[in-house]
Amino acid sequence: MVAIPLIFFPVKLPDLFSDRLVQAQHPSMLAYYVGWHLRKILAPLLFEDEETSDISPDVIQAHRSESAKKKDRTKRNKENLPIHSFRTLLEDLGTICLNKIKCNLASGSYVFSKITQPSLLQKSCLDLLGVSLNCTQ
Repeated sequence: MVAIPLIFFPVKLPDLFSDRLVQAQHPSMLAYYVGWHLRKILAPLLFEDEETSDISPDVIQAHRSESAKKKDRTKRNKENLPIHSFRTLLEDLGTICLNKIKCNLASGSYVFSKITQPSLLQKSCLDLLGVSLNCTQ
């Protein structure tokens, strides 16, 4: 279950602060919206139940599906990749970086950039998101 920040609940403030409250809500609402969609897309790699329906998002489902129980038990998904929480998956994706490499040769000095090779889990996550690490300029 995702915690909803308190800023989403209506608060009565003097008119003096109303513009500041609206400005503060927009980034938080956007972050919540993006996080919700990411959790939905990355559900196969997270401790999320992939078989829940979005018919009534207000009601918490009483029983978890068998696939969700199996993910909890084995800590692996159908492709035998390790399951993460949303936070640890983002931390794992954060290890992909762009390295600047400098080579000093007799003919001169060369600088080029190389992206680290993603792990199988990172590749699967990028595929679910539809993101490519191939740089085209």
